[in-house]
Amino acid sequence: MKKHNFLKSITTILYSSLTLLLVNRINIFATWSLIPEEYHFEAALFLYAPCITIIGDALICALACIKNKLVYTIECMFHLDKDCQELNNNPVITLDTDQPKDIRCHIEISGKRSNFCNKELKISFPDWVDIQRNKLSDNALRVDLDRNCWIDLDSVLTASDSVEISKDFILKLIRVPSETENKIKITAIIQDKCKPSYLIIRCLDKIRCTYKYNTLTLKCSGYGGNIDGNNKMAGHNKQFIG
Repeated sequence: MKKHNFLKSITTILYSSLTLLLVNRINIFATWSLIPEEYHFEAALFLYAPCITIIGDALICALACIKNKLVYTIECMFHLDKDCQELNNNPVITLDTDQPKDIRCHIEISGKRSNFCNKELKISFPDWVDIQRNKLSDNALRVDLDRNCWIDLDSVLTASDSVEISKDFILKLIRVPSETENKIKITAIIQDKCKPSYLIIRCLDKIRCTYKYNTLTLKCSGYGGNIDGNNKMAGHNKQFIG
């Protein structure tokens, strides 16, 4: 509401400034003998003000329509439960047992349907973690042999020309036996199924897309075999994905 009032105040100031500029520079009543000279300013002001407001509002509406057609938004957010579902909240999962742990991936998309038809989200996991799809997950989510999770945005779309969709996916994470402690930061990246041939098209597509995301920190405690009767830690390895 405050943002709307601020923008309205800005447009009002711009309209008023433009009106005064035109009245002083191009006053069509200055050559009219029917109107006394002392009323030329008021007459021009009375005519120009509503005309500039109408034309300005029409241009703003036209730009908003163009923006809605060209610009689109993708949001991908990791969270452990719905109470902590915030973009500024970066969850941390520690795999310290053999029991699987759930991570939820919440996506929201809004914009023209055609903007998402060739898009998917890729989430790459390290080799010390096994990933399983939740049984309730639909075909929009798949896991490949390289421990990459793919969310096909085309599969979550509706038939509507303009879409505004939110959806949750659940992944089960299981640690792989390792003698080292590991840590990694994971984010989802946007990928095109078929990349456009021209670089300028790819650059423009990045400009049109607003992508919001948070980071998942994944930790795994080491539990190596028994060496000379003692459990020894092989090392400490930290990995980060930008």
